[in-house]
Amino acid sequence: MERPLEFGDFWRAPSAPIALSERAIHVWRVALGAGNETVAGLARLLDPEEQGRAERFRTEALRRRFVVRRARLRQILARYAATPPDALRFERGPHGKPRLAPPWRRERIEFSASHSADWALVAVAAGRPVGVDIEQVRPVADVLDLSRNYFAASENEALARLPESERLEVFFQLWVCKEAVLKALGTGLSLGLDQVVVSADAMPPRIEAMGHDQDRAAWRLEYLRAAPGFAAALAWEALETEPGGDPSLERYEFPAERP
Repeated sequence: MERPLEFGDFWRAPSAPIALSERAIHVWRVALGAGNETVAGLARLLDPEEQGRAERFRTEALRRRFVVRRARLRQILARYAATPPDALRFERGPHGKPRLAPPWRRERIEFSASHSADWALVAVAAGRPVGVDIEQVRPVADVLDLSRNYFAASENEALARLPESERLEVFFQLWVCKEAVLKALGTGLSLGLDQVVVSADAMPPRIEAMGHDQDRAAWRLEYLRAAPGFAAALAWEALETEPGGDPSLERYEFPAERP
């Protein structure tokens, strides 16, 4: 009798070296817990601006998580940029989306990162926008009231039709799908969560409508099984050169406690 699949079964150790083609998207799962020695080593990979941000956190736990996720992001991107992690520099796009600064921009490496509680996700693609989001599923006093503040009318109606026991999980699934799309677009929440309308019952998730003259047919969505108690989603732009279908999705686990 085969054992049931666990969350960890969907993520594997990366090969070395790692190659990224235009027909693939890589998603990395990163555990943010780390020992004192590891955190101290990772802190040395950060640039002065990141180190300053780390020191402004009010609690040591938040500071440590920030150090780990920023350093892990550098280590992951360094694999594709073929440069030391501490040498990478970042800039922001027109709407604030982080991206690699020159000279690494010419490598056409696109990435998106998200974190929640003890987990982070990093999506990497070559020459196509990507967005990723992860959220811990946590209690909400009134899911329907909250959804009315952020979601489109059709999504609110779909949530209301669900049994109460299912609403919370579906709410967070819709939320991460919307945020992933907005991150891929590079607009962040400035576009508005209600401007990305997602089907509440499609598998894989499907974009039903997009505002501000965005072409919904150009974008794809996929749920990610990140960790128990978390909702996560990946969004990417479909390229005109992909008549054969969607790109392959590779899921990697960043080695824990790596200095």
